[in-house]
This record gives sequence, structure tokens and C-alpha cells, in this order.
Amino acid sequence: MTLAVRVDETGARVAIELDGQPETVLRADPMVVLGLAPGMLTIEQAIVAGELRGERHDPAAIFGP
Repeated sequence: MTLAVRVDETGARVAIELDGQPETVLRADPMVVLGLAPGMLTIEQAIVAGELRGERHDPAAIFGP
């Protein structure tokens, strides 16, 4: 299952991605992704623990610097 987080000027939305692939994908164990939300892990730590395809600034816009 792929969860897509979309952020625009109206806010953030999370949905199950059924069609296609997003331009930027961060794949990691669930605990790594969950560690990003409260700031327990940095984007760099999550990328090292997982795999980033796309632009680093995309997950940074959601989870912070």
C-alpha cells in the first residue's frame, strides 16, 4: 500500500495512492516514517534508513528541515 501526502496552499492531505506514482517517494520502514512526524528523526536520518526517489525538498516541506 502506498500512502500519498499532498501539500498545497490549503494544507496537507493523506490518502491511499491507487493510480500512478508520485514524483517524490520516500520508502522506509513504518517506524522510520512515524519517527519523522514528531521530529524524533531528521529527513537525512530517514533517507539514510530508507530510500528517496525525487527531490529532498518535498519531504522536508512536510516534515521540516
